[in-house]
Amino acid sequence: MADTAVDMLVLIQTLPYIMGDLQEELEKAGQFRHEIKRRHRQAEEIIFSVAEPAYRIFARFKPEIARGFL
Repeated sequence: MADTAVDMLVLIQTLPYIMGDLQEELEKAGQFRHEIKRRHRQAEEIIFSVAEPAYRIFARFKPEIARGFL
């Protein structure tokens, strides 16, 4: 179970990077408009609300690896 939990924490920590890439690609394609911006912002709020607590848990479990997400 611990390995699965660590994998999940790593996934959560990568989501902000994925959202940044998604925004960049949508902007390049000219698709980052009002409704998409609003939904993207909502998704980011959810992600960041779980990313910080997940980082703290991850840092307690594997501090040397967690530093890579700062």
